[in-house]
Amino acid sequence: AGILIEEIIEYTDAEKVRTQLEVNVYGVHRMIKHFLPLLRSKPGARIINMSSIAGVLSMFGNQPYSSSKFALEAMKTEIRSELGPEIADSIIKNRLVDTEMAAADAHPSDSKIADTSSPYSFYYSTSRDREAQAKTKIWPADVTATAILDAATSRRPSARYMVAGANGLPSSVLRFIFSLLPSRAADFLVLQPILR
Repeated sequence: AGILIEEIIEYTDAEKVRTQLEVNVYGVHRMIKHFLPLLRSKPGARIINMSSIAGVLSMFGNQPYSSSKFALEAMKTEIRSELGPEIADSIIKNRLVDTEMAAADAHPSDSKIADTSSPYSFYYSTSRDREAQAKTKIWPADVTATAILDAATSRRPSARYMVAGANGLPSSVLRFIFSLLPSRAADFLVLQPILR
């Protein structure tokens, strides 16, 4: 499904962003390109990729990961138009799911948390609390497994599986709501979990 690198853009070195894109975007591209001849030879073949709500709604401090998931969303839209009905193509959008990636210790270093002169000190000072809160909202893996099974076995799989959104809303609803809001209002709402 990929890797997760969370960081403020000002503090993210290009190598971290490159690593994020290499795994989450270029790796997917290479695999699909490599296996397309085989998939074309098998009736009923399908491609299933994992994405995230972060590919629909970017959250503060999540720039490398969200960038990779937005790119994956664009790639999958293009792939569906290129393949047409020949090969079913689905993308599964999650939020935090009970996996090794969710269990990883992703909070910033102690030096960043202690640096009160940083323009992002409000973000870093609450990062451990937000991480602990997020881990209480982890979805069980079987919710995602059900969507994967449907994408793999359904006669007519969906192009997009909205497995999870935020605050009980599917990501498609969130995207619609945010598209109606002025940019400043949307930005304010994205910052709310951090400012609390």
